[in-house]
Parts: sequence; structure tokens; C-alpha cells
Amino acid sequence: MASKVLLMIEDLKLLEELRIHNEVDCYIDSTSPDVHLPSLTYLKLEVRSSDGILNWMKLAPNLQGLYFRNTSSIRGSQPDRSSTDSNPSGVISLSALRCLHTGIFIPNTHYASSPSLAVTIFTHTACHALAELQVNLHSINCDEALLVFLRRSTPPLRRLALDVLICNRPRNNHRERLLVDALTLVPSVRSLCFQWEFNASYFPETVFQALAQTKKVLPALRHLELVNIVAPVERFLDVISARWRSERSSLKAFTLSGCFAKPFNSQPLACQRFEEFNYGDDPSKLPDTLKVLSKYMSEGLDYCSR
Repeated sequence: MASKVLLMIEDLKLLEELRIHNEVDCYIDSTSPDVHLPSLTYLKLEVRSSDGILNWMKLAPNLQGLYFRNTSSIRGSQPDRSSTDSNPSGVISLSALRCLHTGIFIPNTHYASSPSLAVTIFTHTACHALAELQVNLHSINCDEALLVFLRRSTPPLRRLALDVLICNRPRNNHRERLLVDALTLVPSVRSLCFQWEFNASYFPETVFQALAQTKKVLPALRHLELVNIVAPVERFLDVISARWRSERSSLKAFTLSGCFAKPFNSQPLACQRFEEFNYGDDPSKLPDTLKVLSKYMSEGLDYCSR
């Protein structure tokens, strides 16, 4: 059974860091409607429901780091009553927030229709100073909420990590278009980590095509990391070649993590993982399929496969 902790906010005025574990149900109580936690700069939430979670956002106007993730529901837990209306009225401004991370999404099996923390926070906040965003995109609703959030916040992002879970293959094309729209809203990004749930029969072609458009999509990109993607080796090279050969290229490093090369129109069993290759290794050790990278590396590109 979950513990219940009653916090009197007036006693926490000097609190700088707060971590709430999933075994605790947190209720906020205050004798004053205008009370805040001005010293709170880091907040980590691991909770089963987004119910009441926005109260924490309102209490911490100087929050700089926010980490949150859904955890599994237990029998008897209450359904999420947070609104998912994308109307910007009543949006909470987190003007000092620099870093926002979401953890691995664990669906609420007891109330499957409840919105996630990510959807709730993206729908109801604006972060105009956000420099680092790491998000687990577990549904099309989350993709749409992220897009609304970025349009509202117009943040000066430098680091972006997107982890996309494939829930419904027929809608993947639509999800890819949403992701491309999101990427066009953050031209300041210098480091992108794009992770696609491992799938030997599908790869995010629309996203790959967008990443090759250096003028429209992430023109300031310096480090690109692709994770768990299965695609023809030519598709990986198309992206890196377009980025490296661009007149305005700012790319410095290219990383493949857990990626597989797949021949065109082949069976999943024909996929082959990219060989391990570390920064600084001899380019002559690259396989013939990646020989073009030798030229780019001689010109200054850092390449790594792991």
C-alpha cells in the first residue's frame, strides 16, 4: 500500500531538490494560495498518475531541472483527472527551466485511457529557456502534445533526444510527419539522438528524408546519433552525406548505436548489425559498404558505431 505524505509548503521554503518515488502519494497542502518554493531548482517525479502534478509546476517558479516518468499502476489507484485540452489558456510558464527529461514510459494498465505525465506537462506548460529535452514518445497523443509544446515555448534547444515507441504501425507515417514538424521548430539544436523502437520490417523513412534537408531541418546540428534503427545502409549514408556535403554543414560527429543494415527488400533475418567502430579508429578498417565515410573522416568527421 502506498505511503501518504502530507507536506506543509511553508516548511519547505529553502528546499532546493525534491525526489518523489512511485511508492509515495504526494498531496500538496498550504495555508496560503500564493505560497511558492523559490529555492526549488530540481524536481524528480516517479508517480502513477498525473493527477495534481501541475500543482508542483505552479509552486516552483525557479525550477531549472525536471525529470518525470510514469510508473505502473496498482489495484485501487485513482484514475487521472488531468485535462488534456490543448487550449493555451492557463498555461504554466516555467521560465527558468533548462533541462526536461522523461523516463521510460510504463502504461497505466488499470486506467489505460489516462493521459501520461508527458502529455499533461507538454499540454499545460511553456518553457521558453529550455536548452535540453529528452522525451519518450509513446503514442500519437504524446507526439501531438510535444508539437504544441514546442510551438508555444519556442525554446533555444541545444540537445534533443527523442525515443519513439511504435504502437500502431498504420499510423507511423502520420507520427513521422509530426516528428518532422517538431524538428523544424527547433533550429538551434546542436545534438540530436533519435531512437526508434527496434523493428526489422519498418524504418522511419520520412524522418530520414527530413534529416537530409540541412537548410530546413536542424541547420545547426553538430552531433547526430541514430539508435536501434534497421534500414538499408544506403539510407544511413544518404543522411550523413547530405549533412557533410552541405555548404553550411556544421556536423562534427555521427554515431550509430544498436543499428542494423538491411538489404533492400530482404527478410528480417538478413539484417546485420554495424560493426563496432570507435572515435579515432583507423578508417581503413571500415567495411566496404561504409568506405565513403573514410573520405569524410579524413576531412574531419568523427564516426562511431556501437
